[in-house]
Amino acid sequence: MRPIRQILRGIISFRHHYIMKIRFNGFIEKEIESDLILKKVSEYSELIDGTYSINLQVKILDTNIRKCDTFILKDNSAQNTIGTICVMYRGGNELEYKIRDAEAFIYNVMIKEFFRGKGYAGIMIQMLGVKLRKLNIKEAYLAVSIDNHSAIKAYQKTGFEIVSEKKFLRIMKRNFPYYSL
Repeated sequence: MRPIRQILRGIISFRHHYIMKIRFNGFIEKEIESDLILKKVSEYSELIDGTYSINLQVKILDTNIRKCDTFILKDNSAQNTIGTICVMYRGGNELEYKIRDAEAFIYNVMIKEFFRGKGYAGIMIQMLGVKLRKLNIKEAYLAVSIDNHSAIKAYQKTGFEIVSEKKFLRIMKRNFPYYSL
């Protein structure tokens, strides 16, 4: 019976997420370590496999040209890739949440295991916020599983607020119904 449940879980599952929002108009730029840089991904080999696989992220980037970006956080002095963060802009359509009315939707925030718990996710979001403000983007959304307490805490420390909850059914890696922000 257990193997059947595991197979079914891969085919059909229920998800429960918080939708969180951050506003950049009152965003305070904090002092960031000078050796840390956030740069657009130029080589897919720098991506960190996580919630979205590297292959899926490459597909998203290739099919949403100029509608999304992927950035890596690097420690320039040690040449370490610390994490990755992705953003889909208005008009992008490859995510589980359609973002028709949102200026930006942040997804696939990943920190390498060795660097977790040291505040790098917040630094990465802050650095992305500075980049988004320069593009005249005033707010961004993200979705996080309600069970991911450490991520929720990190996002709230950065300035995200929970604006809604969304439950949905996931069938064959597709979410139903899609949620429009």
